[in-house]
Amino acid sequence: MTNELLLLILVTSLLFLILEVASVMLSLTGLDRDTARFQAISIITASGYTTSESELVARHPIRRKIAMFLMISGTIALAFIISILVRILGKGLSGPEEVFLTIAVLLGIYIIFHNPVIAGLADRYLEKQLTKQSYLNRRSAEEVLKLDDNFSIAEVHLSNFEEQWNGKTLAELRPRD
Repeated sequence: MTNELLLLILVTSLLFLILEVASVMLSLTGLDRDTARFQAISIITASGYTTSESELVARHPIRRKIAMFLMISGTIALAFIISILVRILGKGLSGPEEVFLTIAVLLGIYIIFHNPVIAGLADRYLEKQLTKQSYLNRRSAEEVLKLDDNFSIAEVHLSNFEEQWNGKTLAELRPRD
C-alpha cells in the first residue's frame, strides 16, 4: 500500500476521533447526545445548519470554542484529503486490489467508530477524562432553567432604590405594581 493511502487512512481516522471527542465535549456542556453529534458533524463538515440547536452552540462560550476547533480541523482535514487524493490520482493506483483494500480499511474505520459497543466504551472513557475539566460543566441560565420563547430572564439594578427596598421581601415590595 502506498504512503498516500496510509496517510488517507490516518487522516480519516483522526477526523473520526476528533468528531467523537467533540461530540462528548459538547454533551458534557449540557447538550443531549444526538444534538451534540449532529452539531459536531455539521460544524466539521461546514454544512452550516442554522437551527435553534446551533444557537445553543453559538451562545455558549465553551461550545463556541469547541465549534471553532472543529471548523479549523474540518478545513485542514479537507485540504489534506484533497491533496492526498490528487497525489493518488496523479500517481495512479497499482491495481484494483489496492483500491479495494483502501475502501475496505476506510469502511472498517467507519464501522469501528459507529459500532455501539466501541462508541460506548470510547464515550465513557472520554467522558470520564473530560469531566475532570471543570470548565466544560458551565451552562447558561436559559439551559439551566430550560426557558423557551414564552419566558425570559431580566436583571434589575436596584442601586437607585436601595434605601426604599432594603430589607423588604418581594411580597412587601409588590413588584407587579
